[in-house]
Amino acid sequence: MSYTTTEKLKRRLPETALAQLTTDSGNNPNDTMLEEVLAEVDGLIDTAANTGGYITPIASTNAATKATLESHELSIAKFLILDRRGMTVLDPAAETLYKAALSFLAGISKADGGIELAGAPKKATPTQSSGAVLGGSDRRFFGRSGGRPDPMQGL
Repeated sequence: MSYTTTEKLKRRLPETALAQLTTDSGNNPNDTMLEEVLAEVDGLIDTAANTGGYITPIASTNAATKATLESHELSIAKFLILDRRGMTVLDPAAETLYKAALSFLAGISKADGGIELAGAPKKATPTQSSGAVLGGSDRRFFGRSGGRPDPMQGL
């Protein structure tokens, strides 16, 4: 699932420039390449979100979250297209937006204390899905046993 469309990506660069950046002939933009770039960026977004505990692809019900994801995807994709021909120096704003988008992805990849994606469902934690309590034993395995038999004795 893409967070944006190739049509919206085409609006980020003039058509002649996009054609020159995506093809060797420079006649028309290469839609296949644009789709591949968007798929690559989708993977970056999904990896960051998955690491941050979100179900991917992100299916947020929040309009601001959808718009933010789309904006960052477009910024990264534009930079990657410019970078293909070493043209990022001609558009310093593209690099600034690219770095901001990567910073955003780093923020959503943090499960605790990171950027929250409003309306995006989170993955269930092991205690939510199984009802089991993890690490609930008060039994010591290292150090003094406090009067209880030492489980490491005899090993």
